[in-house]
Amino acid sequence: MKKLLFVFAAFCAGSLMFSACEEHTTTGEKPTPPEEKDLSYDASKFIEEHSQSLSETFNLQVGDWGQLDTLQLQNGMRLIIPNGGQIFTKDGTTITGSYDVVVTCMITPSEVIFGGVNTNFSGGQYLNTGGFFKIDVLQDGVSVDPYFTGAIIGQIPIDDPNDPWSLWTADDPADGEQFAWNDVEAREVDSVGAKEGQWIFNEPNISTTWKAEGYFSFTFSKLAWYNCDMLFSYIKNGQATTIQVFLSGLFGELAAYQGYGNGTTFVFFVGDGYKVIAQIYTPVDATTVKSYDNSMPTGATGKLIAFSVEEGTFAYAEQTITVSADANYSLNLQEITKEQLEEKIKALDQ
Repeated sequence: MKKLLFVFAAFCAGSLMFSACEEHTTTGEKPTPPEEKDLSYDASKFIEEHSQSLSETFNLQVGDWGQLDTLQLQNGMRLIIPNGGQIFTKDGTTITGSYDVVVTCMITPSEVIFGGVNTNFSGGQYLNTGGFFKIDVLQDGVSVDPYFTGAIIGQIPIDDPNDPWSLWTADDPADGEQFAWNDVEAREVDSVGAKEGQWIFNEPNISTTWKAEGYFSFTFSKLAWYNCDMLFSYIKNGQATTIQVFLSGLFGELAAYQGYGNGTTFVFFVGDGYKVIAQIYTPVDATTVKSYDNSMPTGATGKLIAFSVEEGTFAYAEQTITVSADANYSLNLQEITKEQLEEKIKALDQ
């Protein structure tokens, strides 16, 4: 009988211990649930978020006719506004008082991709960039007239000013249109080799400002995008070819050129040793894109990357390649975090 009581007591004690443990696991600290995804967050919001961080705003006052206002950007670019800003008009009348200059500048590969831009030329080729920027001039939050009565000096820092750099331009696309780099109009710009800007600047103190060592210098007279570039074919003389990129894994709708308004998945070729950030977007089918026809020099080295942002989910893939004739490449996109995607893109600057 004593033995039975002992067994019963042990059973009860064990039951109490089990109950206590069970209570501890159900009422104690619970594991942190996975963070809910923002299903409205897609590639367009990712680009918008990062491109805003690339913008700098300068508040200025309209000054005297001979005054030069120099704007120094964080990544080394400079803008020099002559005549105290009296070159700007609004509805045809010279502005007075306070105004803002908003500049979005991109020099590194990560800045280009974060900005939602690329180095594609509308003529079906790719560009090697020294850097580019978009400028807007606002008064009371409204843009001034698109063309100036004078011109601004732009200066982009480059390694070798003697390389065959040229200037290219683009306008923000209207609804249904696509962004594209184009040749500049004569009305818009006077490049570094054209009479050192004498036709546009008459003030004595402008001559030392116009050309600066280590900079590609130019003047421009329109609110737009401007790009210091040379054609990829100038620096890589391999036989021109067409490449295809097949995507698998986690990706969505393939983005069109610049991805304005559609697409969640982007594909780029990022050059090794030169800043070619070519968006490869021409569709072959729902899973494959190709480069411009006969536009990629064989022997060029770099990285193929693809990233997708859709319904709060981020995915990425990359492959280091040497371009060969009519090559087909494959990228398998795997899910990563937003922070990891940002780090992958920043690593392209190294």
